[in-house]
Amino acid sequence: MLIVLIILIAALNFADIYLTKKALALGGRELNPIMRWFIERKLFIPAKFVLINLCIFGLLYIRESELAPWVAAVVAALYSAVVLNNYLQTRER
Repeated sequence: MLIVLIILIAALNFADIYLTKKALALGGRELNPIMRWFIERKLFIPAKFVLINLCIFGLLYIRESELAPWVAAVVAALYSAVVLNNYLQTRER
């Protein structure tokens, strides 16, 4: 189950990158100030790569814990909400 959730988180990361870039191209604005800082410095994709890998390695580090699948499920759920919001923002423009 944990591996499936990790794969889902990685897929959501790619969807987030695509939809964020699409929203920005359509005149949208990044609301997350940390990611906005990376975008302004043309470091968005490297930052996403580092952050998603830290998340995945963190989940793999705690994989023996009973909490690991729950943590991964919460991360996937929150990330799904972000990606859904990005998708809806691009559909409205």
